[in-house]
Amino acid sequence: NPFWERYENGQLDRRERLFGNVGLSYQITDYLSVSARAMTDFYTDRREEWVAKGGVRQSKYSEDVRFLRENNYEAKLDFNKRFGEIISLNAFAGINYRKNIYKLNAASTQGGLNTAGFYNLSNSVSNVDITDFTSSQEIFSTFVNASVGIKDFAYVDISYRLDVNSTLPVGNNLYNYYSFGASLIFSELLPKNEILSFGKFRASYAQAGNGTTPYQLYNTYVTNPSFGANGTSTVPNDLNNADLKPERTNAFETGLDLRFLKGRIGLDVTYYNQVTNDMIFGVSQSASTGFTTRQLNAGKVLNHGVEIMATITPVKTKDLRWDIGFNFAKNYNTVLELADGTDNIRLASLFGPTLEARVGEAYGSFYGTNYVYDDEGNKLTDGGVYVGSSEVENLGSVLADFTGGVSTTLSWKGFSLYVLFDFQVGGRVFSLSNQWGKYSGVLAETAEGDIRENGVVVDGMVGSYDAATDSWSSTGVMNSDTIDVQSHFFLNQGYIINAADIYDASFVKLREARLSYTIPNKLFGDTPFRDVTLSIVGRNLAILYKNAPNIDPEAGLSSGNVQGFEGGQLPTERSIGINLNLKF
Repeated sequence: NPFWERYENGQLDRRERLFGNVGLSYQITDYLSVSARAMTDFYTDRREEWVAKGGVRQSKYSEDVRFLRENNYEAKLDFNKRFGEIISLNAFAGINYRKNIYKLNAASTQGGLNTAGFYNLSNSVSNVDITDFTSSQEIFSTFVNASVGIKDFAYVDISYRLDVNSTLPVGNNLYNYYSFGASLIFSELLPKNEILSFGKFRASYAQAGNGTTPYQLYNTYVTNPSFGANGTSTVPNDLNNADLKPERTNAFETGLDLRFLKGRIGLDVTYYNQVTNDMIFGVSQSASTGFTTRQLNAGKVLNHGVEIMATITPVKTKDLRWDIGFNFAKNYNTVLELADGTDNIRLASLFGPTLEARVGEAYGSFYGTNYVYDDEGNKLTDGGVYVGSSEVENLGSVLADFTGGVSTTLSWKGFSLYVLFDFQVGGRVFSLSNQWGKYSGVLAETAEGDIRENGVVVDGMVGSYDAATDSWSSTGVMNSDTIDVQSHFFLNQGYIINAADIYDASFVKLREARLSYTIPNKLFGDTPFRDVTLSIVGRNLAILYKNAPNIDPEAGLSSGNVQGFEGGQLPTERSIGINLNLKF
């Protein structure tokens, strides 16, 4: 009963957070200073969930307490001096210590609740299931940076950093990286003109290092719930590796920044090429070894592409201004190498399709069964059911072909209207909501056109199977067989033919709109307030175009390596709020 689910079952989440910093600085001379800072950010997150007695699900109560903290301590020596009218030097050197701590204490009742309406761990029918976990990571760094300017039109930047990372083994936990960069404001070398008001060329090369998540070096037992009065522990399925090396990324970037007509038109173009070596993965291996995966420095991945940003101000008067902005990004991704003896690494799987990294292909490509097509691109059928491929195929990458956005700002006296649209073209997303929504009959398309009463005739050509070659071909006859709707939404959908529920993730969204008014300062007289702005802000306002039905295509995006899986997403939230900004 949906009313029972909504009013009897529930959850309560509360987060208490504190963050801030304190620092001291001392000016030794007019060009030399020393400073030190201590920064912290920590929170306690308490989560409670309960399922009432009397419903379909087993009654339950659980509570989690999560604590996260990051502390940073930094000391730095700054040097800033001009040498005559030609040379300027801005340099600094310092040390940094960072420590991250994560603690989880989670408990849940087992076997249901003894007493209805009493949500407490002591009300558990069986022994309470407890998870107690602590993770910590430390990085100690030394760094130096220098920027040399020549007559304020040419700059050279050099940096060097040395890290000691606690997540890597002794002997491999110390790694250095560096960068070199140069920029030239060539417009300063040209005669003053009304067309090109600013021009800068930049180029840089950098190397960066990275560790891994804590506790990937040595294996430990996993503690499980007790069996009666006896404690139990098991060996994990993932084999850790005490010989891990740091990941390395080498990146080259170059760009051009141009502004015309006193800044009324702007263009910024960037090209980058980035290769990451020794990427740390959990590589699949035979379960006969006692482990299903092993942590290895197993990957080499290339990313290269272009980013473009353009601005234009078509209208600019004393009271009225109109600005338009456009950005575009295109990234090419290729897996160059994997561990010796490894052709592919399975990153994740969900009810059929897998997300994999394969040499020569884009990182994060879907693999699964596909429709079988004839030479004209028609799907083949057998008994009214689509024929699925006998082998898994590449069904596309989660990576977009390109992304971008368009913004416009219209300002008149104290009023300002800002609107942002953004878009994605290409990329693939697997939708579990569509797969099981169709199979269970909860989506509208499962009841349209009297198909529940009359059945379904799918579009396609009748296929003919050749056992000698293990292949299908078209008979040239259009399918006319009727199958019942339940069979159609199981046999012809993503659980059997994975490609059926992998969709194009393209979209166009009205991402943000903001209407603001800045109150004239003269109205505040002698009060300390200035530049008071009141705004109405709306974010994630509408999906204007998409190809993936019933879901938000961005639901498959996350911050980790695993992308492209959408599973039971909640409706996308639209937020509208009021913002007050003031200075005093």
